Amino acid sequence: MNSIYNTALTFTGQNVGAKKYNRINRILGICLLTVFTIGFGMGMVALLFGRQLLGIYVPHDDEVIKYGLIRLNIITKTYFLCGMMDVMVGMIRGMGKSFMPMLVSIIGVCGIRISWIFLVFAKNRDLAMLYISYPVSWLVTFAIHFLTYFFIKNVSRKRKMHWKFSRFNFI
Repeated sequence: MNSIYNTALTFTGQNVGAKKYNRINRILGICLLTVFTIGFGMGMVALLFGRQLLGIYVPHDDEVIKYGLIRLNIITKTYFLCGMMDVMVGMIRGMGKSFMPMLVSIIGVCGIRISWIFLVFAKNRDLAMLYISYPVSWLVTFAIHFLTYFFIKNVSRKRKMHWKFSRFNFI
């Protein structure tokens, strides 16, 4: 899925450089659909063979496999969200903005997980509840990146400005 992130970054940057802004939404749609398909499909395959995959690491420890399956059950079903979040980062970086997605990702992923531990996990100390912080942080961070993407596009369009590139173009 990281390759799809790089694809979004590269194709967006090329089309911004060529001033073919009308192609950018199509790039977004194709990359999001691709990363969803790959992430969900591979996640389901990993879940289907979860016991065998975990058995590679701990062949005769059923308790470890049981706990591994708890994590696998949550992460593999939602891992496509991580890829979708990364695609949004690639799109925004391809539009010449690098500081904003970095800041949103750090605050979104790390901040949400830390908050989750203190606010949610502290009240329900269950292993599954801890692992749910991953898809929640991916989803929220994806949503913020998605809004940021359209904000950047709309501000640029309203000001009738073309994206300008410089090493001081942080946000």
